[in-house]
Amino acid sequence: MDKAEVALQKVSSNMIKTCEKCKFWTIGGAFAEGKCHRRAPLPYSMDRKDSEEKTSSKITRWPLTHKDQLCGEFKPSKNLTVPAETARDIHDRSQR
Repeated sequence: MDKAEVALQKVSSNMIKTCEKCKFWTIGGAFAEGKCHRRAPLPYSMDRKDSEEKTSSKITRWPLTHKDQLCGEFKPSKNLTVPAETARDIHDRSQR
């Protein structure tokens, strides 16, 4: 593990572990919603009424979550950015 990864790991252990910062989450919806890709898509049943006839179809989709939600399976995103100064400070402290 290189210095940047060590610093990122230390920063991520102190951060609030929200969906927005998780590697399994992708943004894609209104009002800061996104999709959780931690597990397989979930089955849903959609009932529709088409011209006097009620139909039902089964679909699967990823669970929708808000960017500020939390869960117990958080993994930090590799796209998480850590300011260089913060990473350097953390690394320096870990060397003491």
